[in-house]
Amino acid sequence: MSLKVSKLAKKTTDSQHEAMGFISDKITNIFSLFSFASRSRELKQISHFLQNDTAKKDYDWVRYELKMAFVGIFFYAIMLISLFLFMIHLRRINAITIGDFVFVMTVTFFIVDNIWKLTSEVGDFLGKVGDFKSSFSILQTPQDIIDKSGAKDLKVTRGEINFRNLSFGYKDGKKIFDHLNLHIKAGEKVGLVGYSGAGKSTLVSLLLKNFQTNGGDILIDNQSIYDCSSDSLRSQIALIPQDTMLFHRSIGENIGYAKENANQSEIENAAKKAYIHEFITSLPEGYDTLVGERGIKLSGGQRQRIAIARAILKDAPILILDEATSSLDSHTENHVQESLNLLIDDKSKITKKTVIAVAHRLSTLKHMDRIIVLDKRKIIEDGTHEELLKIGGYYQSMWNMQAGGFLPESLEEINK
Repeated sequence: MSLKVSKLAKKTTDSQHEAMGFISDKITNIFSLFSFASRSRELKQISHFLQNDTAKKDYDWVRYELKMAFVGIFFYAIMLISLFLFMIHLRRINAITIGDFVFVMTVTFFIVDNIWKLTSEVGDFLGKVGDFKSSFSILQTPQDIIDKSGAKDLKVTRGEINFRNLSFGYKDGKKIFDHLNLHIKAGEKVGLVGYSGAGKSTLVSLLLKNFQTNGGDILIDNQSIYDCSSDSLRSQIALIPQDTMLFHRSIGENIGYAKENANQSEIENAAKKAYIHEFITSLPEGYDTLVGERGIKLSGGQRQRIAIARAILKDAPILILDEATSSLDSHTENHVQESLNLLIDDKSKITKKTVIAVAHRLSTLKHMDRIIVLDKRKIIEDGTHEELLKIGGYYQSMWNMQAGGFLPESLEEINK
C-alpha cells in the first residue's frame, strides 16, 4: 500500500509542478494579460486546472492514505484484542500472575505504538520518494552529448572559420543544410541574409555547438570544433542575440558577467564604449540598479547596449550578431549601431575580429566585406553589397522590396 501511495504522490507533485508552470508563465507575460484584459480568463483557466486535476489527485492521495490508516488500525485492533483475551485466559487458568499480565500488555502497547510510527514513517518516506521522482524527472531526460571524451581546449589566434560539407536536419526530418561549404577568412565581416527558415540562426547555433551536425565539419583556425570542448569554443565567441536576456541582478553584475572577476573600471569602460554609461550613472543607484526579471525594467535598446557592453568586455576574437537591431526603432538603432561599429572596428586592437552578422534589415549589412544569401539548403549568392546589386538576383530583389524596411517572409513573395 505504501508503494501505491508513492505513485499517487508522484502524480500529485507532477500536477503541482504543472500548476506552478502555468502561474509562472502568466507572471512572465503579465503585460500581455493587461493589454488583452484577460486576467479573469486566465484566473478561470488556472482555477479549472487546480479543481479538475491537482485537487482530484490530492484527494486520491489523501483518500488512499486514509484507507491505509484504517487497514492498519483494523489489524492492530485484532492483534491487541486477541492478545488481551488470550492473556485473560492465561490468568483464569493461573498460568500467569497479575504482574505478568500488566508487564506483557504494557510492553505490547509500547511495541505496537512504535510499529505504528514505523509504518507511518515508511508511508511518508515512500510518499517523499514519489515527490523526488517528479522533481528530478528532468535529470532522466537523455541529453545529446556533443563533446567527445578528452576533448581539448580550442585555441583561436586568427579567427578563420570553415564550414565543410555541412549537413543538418532537425528531428522532424526536414533538412536545413545539405553539403554546405562556407569559408570565412580571419578578420572578415560576413553578413547572412535569407527569408525566415533559410537557416541563418541554425548556422550560428551549429557554430556554437548547440546542435550536432548530421555530416561535415566546422573548423576554426583548422581545429574541428567537435574535437574541442564546448566551453573553450564558446569562450572564444561573443554573441549578441536579438532578444537579450538579463539576470535579475544589478546592471554592473550583468555587464561583468562576460568576464570572471571583472573589476568596476573594466565594467565602466565597456559601458562607455557601448554608450550606456551616462544612462546608468543617471539612475539613483547607478551600476547597482536591479534590472528586474529578464531585464524587464530596461527598454529594448538599453538591454541591447548592455549586451554590447558584455561583448566588449568579453573581447572574444569571433563576434556573432544575431538580429541585434531588428526590434529597435531607428533612433535607438543608430545609437546601437555606433556601439556595434566601435566593437567591430576597434582601432586599439591589432587583430581584427571575425564577424558574422545575421539580419533581416539589409541596410545594416551594407558595409560588410561579404554578404551570403541562403536558400533551399545552400548558398545561392555570395559577394559584397555592390556586387550582389549588380548581379540582379535575389539580393537585389530583397533590397528593392525592402526600401529601408524589412525582408519579406519568403522568396515566393519576391517572385510575386
